[in-house]
Amino acid sequence: MGLFKKEPIFPEPTPTPLDREWFGEWAQDVAVRVGPNSAQTWPNEPEAVSWMCDKASGVVDHDFRDYVQRYCSPAAMKRYLSFYNSPQLTPWDLISVTATLQPERLDQWQKFLVDDAEQKLKRFAEIIIDPSTVE
Repeated sequence: MGLFKKEPIFPEPTPTPLDREWFGEWAQDVAVRVGPNSAQTWPNEPEAVSWMCDKASGVVDHDFRDYVQRYCSPAAMKRYLSFYNSPQLTPWDLISVTATLQPERLDQWQKFLVDDAEQKLKRFAEIIIDPSTVE
């Protein structure tokens, strides 16, 4: 029996509005709006949701990694990277886990992350639906 409690590698996720259901609806909406007649290479519908969620993790990570590095401790960054590289990675859990990395400002931090991720994911969806919108 050790004297020190070992901190878990991944913090307990904090639920956010961008949960599994939100991502499922988001991905399905994009798949429907792209449609089967699109000139884009698009996976079949069941694979499309999985593909969109994989891509969403990258979209979220693009800025979240920077935010954690700037505004959190080095230990938090290590935990973030461990989670990002784990087989448990989902975009909703990436947002939830990242929200726990600023416990002293949890409400502000979570709102910032959720608003930022939602804005970027909506823009990403627009690009998937109509690639000509890329400036």
